[in-house]
Amino acid sequence: MLFFAVTLGFFAENIRENISEQNKKKELLDVVANDFNRDLDQLKFHENWAKEKLKLCNLLIRYLDGDYSDANRKQFYHALFVIKGWWYFNSEEKSRIEAESKGYFYAKENSDLASTILRFNFFKNDYVESEKHEAKLIEKFNNQIPYISDFDLFLAHNHHPEPSINAIHRVPKITSSEIAKTKYIISEIIMYNDVYLSDIDSMKVYAEKAIKIIKSQKD
Repeated sequence: MLFFAVTLGFFAENIRENISEQNKKKELLDVVANDFNRDLDQLKFHENWAKEKLKLCNLLIRYLDGDYSDANRKQFYHALFVIKGWWYFNSEEKSRIEAESKGYFYAKENSDLASTILRFNFFKNDYVESEKHEAKLIEKFNNQIPYISDFDLFLAHNHHPEPSINAIHRVPKITSSEIAKTKYIISEIIMYNDVYLSDIDSMKVYAEKAIKIIKSQKD
């Protein structure tokens, strides 16, 4: 009888520990889903920023290709202000790293979730690498600004938040060599922002899929 009681106690304790661990797992996966939602909010901001930068890159190229002396200075200097800036994407991945370290993604029922997060991370890492390359291009673009702008007007725009100034035409004479150099740099910035938008689209797909998988496990 004593042996039987001890054995039952042992099994009961294992059951309690298993229930407790499953509850902890569900709680952490809920956090993972919430963090993916935060990533989606952040990705929306980066998507809008990349689209705005692409629009202004193309606008600046058109100005440089045409009679830039007649350019709308408000648009011209606004383009400089936006193109020279960038925002890093900081993924909310702490909960995912914790869940992986606990082995939650290795369970058979979570294999699809693990695969989805792996794909998300692939495009996230590509995005981060592209950020490093764009940072070098932005430095080159910043070095070009003295050759394609008027300092007083640039200074007037170069504040955060960007102030509103009037649209009087005033863009200095730019040499053909500096125009060509600037356009090449802008074309590279355009390419990396195209990459951003592609990576963002993929990250959104896999983030939404991961949230859906986690939600289905709760239902």
